[in-house]
Amino acid sequence: MKQEPPTKLKRLFKFIRDLVPSKRPTREQRLWAARTIIVLILLLGILTLIGLPFGITLWDWAKLLIVPGVLAGGGIWFNRRQQERSEQNAERQAQDSALEAYLDDMRELLVDEKRPLHKAQQGDIVSTVARARTLTALIKLDRVRKATVLRFLYESRLIVKHHPVLDLSGADLKGANLTAAGLHGAALHGAQLQGANLSITYVDPDTNMLHFTADLIAADLSSADLTRADLSSADLGRTNLSGTNLSGAVLDDADLSSANLNSANLGKPSKADLSGADHDYLGIIWAASLRRANLQDADLRGANLAETDLHDANLSGANMSGAHLVGGGWSNTENDIEFLEREAASLKGAIMPDGQKYEDWLKSKGRGEDGENSGPS
Repeated sequence: MKQEPPTKLKRLFKFIRDLVPSKRPTREQRLWAARTIIVLILLLGILTLIGLPFGITLWDWAKLLIVPGVLAGGGIWFNRRQQERSEQNAERQAQDSALEAYLDDMRELLVDEKRPLHKAQQGDIVSTVARARTLTALIKLDRVRKATVLRFLYESRLIVKHHPVLDLSGADLKGANLTAAGLHGAALHGAQLQGANLSITYVDPDTNMLHFTADLIAADLSSADLTRADLSSADLGRTNLSGTNLSGAVLDDADLSSANLNSANLGKPSKADLSGADHDYLGIIWAASLRRANLQDADLRGANLAETDLHDANLSGANMSGAHLVGGGWSNTENDIEFLEREAASLKGAIMPDGQKYEDWLKSKGRGEDGENSGPS
């Protein structure tokens, strides 16, 4: 479909957006702005005093200075935009070169006749060299190119869970755009995935079926950092998420059935360290959202679920022994169970934070399995 040309109003808005900086000014920039304003005020004051004997008003001085000022400001703005474009182009070229060099190096290791990388074991010299090159490359790359590296490693069968050649613990995959990534059974143990995007991509108009962008079924994400990651509607069934940091992650409508979330952190830290945090995220509470998520038979033993949104979540058969839900400290309180009963869509067969099954708790309250009172408690 042919795109309509932008209207004058749209062009005006674009020009205004270009004038307004996209990032918040630094302390040094604010100081320089304040100094400039002070110098201008002093200059205008001096010019006013000079012009008084000759009948030259402040407005006369202003009219005299407006045109040169506008021209100078326009020139500075144009030069700045040109410099920004040059820097962006240079950055893109540098990233493309870094990615190309990395892929060339890895290709040589894969096709080596004597010691091919895909036949190596973790700890071998070839595997160690490949890991070092991978970690170094990922630090230099942006979110899109990080995903390219990850897909290359997966498709080369270097990070398959049952025989991982490369150890990705500590790998910088922060903010990686993993939309449309098929990572079924990938070994991502200990990877840094803060802010990674693994959300759904589209709805098939013929079948009305959701197509998930990241297939992480049975993947090993143990001890990975998935802070603020978008995992909405992702299929994480049987995935190992033990010890994983999921604080602030979005898991709405995700399938976590039979997933291992033993000691995972899905809750709000008691003392969140926001020093140096990105201000764009300050509006988000640092607890995961699990609205309508399927947590059937999930292992949630010892998990931190403080302030986690579990509205309409399916917790049937889940093991929540020792889990932290509400209140301070590690609590196995009556309030936790009442909170779960109030929020969850199903608790059938679930083990509560105090270690007892949900049905046994209902009986202790004189209620049947349907939750209705069955007699005096």
